[in-house]
Amino acid sequence: MSLNCNKLFRCVLLLSRQCTSAIWIFAGVGLGFGQTLQLPSPEKELTVAGAFVSQRTFPITSNGYLISFSRVSSDNANQIVLYSLSTGAQQQIAFSLKNSSATTIIDAAVLSPSNVLVVGTYVASTDGTQQNFVSEVDFSGTVQTTFMLGVYTPERVCAASDGTLWTLGQQLADEGGPYLSYDMLRNYQVDGSLVRSYLPRGALPNVMLDLHPAGSVFGQEVDRAFLACGESSVGVYIANPARIWLEIDMATGKSQQWTVKTLAGSIPTGLTLTSAGTVYASFFFGKQANRKLYNLSLGSSNPAVWEEVTDPSNLFATILGRDGAAIVYIRGSEAPALNPIINWSTPQ
Repeated sequence: MSLNCNKLFRCVLLLSRQCTSAIWIFAGVGLGFGQTLQLPSPEKELTVAGAFVSQRTFPITSNGYLISFSRVSSDNANQIVLYSLSTGAQQQIAFSLKNSSATTIIDAAVLSPSNVLVVGTYVASTDGTQQNFVSEVDFSGTVQTTFMLGVYTPERVCAASDGTLWTLGQQLADEGGPYLSYDMLRNYQVDGSLVRSYLPRGALPNVMLDLHPAGSVFGQEVDRAFLACGESSVGVYIANPARIWLEIDMATGKSQQWTVKTLAGSIPTGLTLTSAGTVYASFFFGKQANRKLYNLSLGSSNPAVWEEVTDPSNLFATILGRDGAAIVYIRGSEAPALNPIINWSTPQ
């Protein structure tokens, strides 16, 4: 999400069919419904130099790294910056595609300890058409593979533990029309082969939906959405107007969907899926000091409910993602510093 991080908590992030599958999802949930969780003191802290700069997106975790990038290309390249969650060491990648101009990175994720997934759009230098793409690039900046997605614009991406990738996206030209017959959530091999797809657009409210994290497409406020790859499942959260959580077991392909009761007056600022059915999100409630962590309580009946994870220190600010079972987040009552301290905790 591209924004001035010094004003992070004033502008707060511009910011992914009801199923009758067996309740596989609850097997991974170690929480009793209605149980109050608490955020313990950080079990680990790490200073990450230069992680928050206004020229790049707000960083999130991805397979052992903190990742941030410039959306718009400069000098024919987009900058992707990685920080190791083990050491804080920085890795910079200059990303560019042949025969392209005006490249916009919409999202990126770490695929492996040497490769990154990049999704976005570019203008073809041959005919001036806009192209939607997925690329795999190594840490040296060499593009390994690229495949095109036609009229489907990928707006979120995550790299799964089975080596595949997931995208949440839209066919933006179809919004507002009567025929919304495509699936928004897609699972691909890195060579572009479609493995499976979920979340029919026609099953969501038939209103103009804008999930594009780089800003408004239709002149309306961007709808908040998140895509998260956990240890064994993949989840999508779309806030208003859809208000859904969809989770898929990567091994079986079984899915389950819940309606989610939204938190009045809140804006979701980050989300992560640690294990199957264990979802955490940070919310902003309109005041500088009013930022809280919540766990999504997934009962056997709808709707799912956000339950606050209490923080005795009252310092929790924003979730950046996960590292194993632990959530990674920043603390503090002010906007994050240029060289922030990031924290690890496992809610209990």
